[in-house]
Amino acid sequence: MVTFKRLFLLLFISSLSFSHLYLDAKSLDVVRQEYAEQYRLEGAEFIGDFFELTNIDESQWDEHKKALRNVYLREEKQLVDYFQQPGSLDQDLVKNTKDLMKEYGFEKGGMLHDALKYLGLGGDRMQIINASGAYHSPAFCTENYVYLDAEMLNGLSSEQIASIVMHELGHVKFGHTYNKYCMGKLLEQRMGNMSDQDINQANQFFSHYSKFCERQADAYSSLADPKYARALGSVFQGWAQSYGDQESDTHPKHSERVDAAQGVLKQLGLGTTACC
Repeated sequence: MVTFKRLFLLLFISSLSFSHLYLDAKSLDVVRQEYAEQYRLEGAEFIGDFFELTNIDESQWDEHKKALRNVYLREEKQLVDYFQQPGSLDQDLVKNTKDLMKEYGFEKGGMLHDALKYLGLGGDRMQIINASGAYHSPAFCTENYVYLDAEMLNGLSSEQIASIVMHELGHVKFGHTYNKYCMGKLLEQRMGNMSDQDINQANQFFSHYSKFCERQADAYSSLADPKYARALGSVFQGWAQSYGDQESDTHPKHSERVDAAQGVLKQLGLGTTACC
């Protein structure tokens, strides 16, 4: 028979055994600041490596990016026009952009409304385009649009889809897509004068930089709200089971991305069991 004193002692010991989950917990703002600084330093190091690879300085890089801006926006518009052109895709999969925005929480009061404010992106700037069947990718982005494959996202929860959209918005926030576009154009111009060793170095740089961009976008999706960390972790866990856990030239392993989402929750003192 368990006496009152013994029951109290058992409860007290139990509380101590779980207290380590919360003693080192940090506030969301603190964790955001720490991740922001970590990725700022790592991103600056990548840009420095690119300057060394191409033998340019910061002012030349800024001029190069400025010169390509209008070209990029024209190509982006051509891509959007293609997806919105009647007959360009299976019409059974095409939805009106406004319907997609409503479905995935872009409207005021929707799931992504506060997340957009956190990223500093206005809802009127970003639009969702249905790109079903186009690139065999559930989602991708350009500077002003998020493209979703509604067919590949079928079966995911609204929070899982929102976490994927948040990941793409992270790419937009940090200029990943435009940076890689400009880097590629500059290397194209110099390809004729590059040795095989230089080209190999450029390919390795792009692989490492692309994976860095994916990790940063994952982090800022997870840090918008803990529910996105849980949802994103569960997405990657499901994809690892369905598609395998192989590392690609541009993306980390799914299992590594699950671990990263769990790491965010752990720093917030929320444990990981709710994630994956």
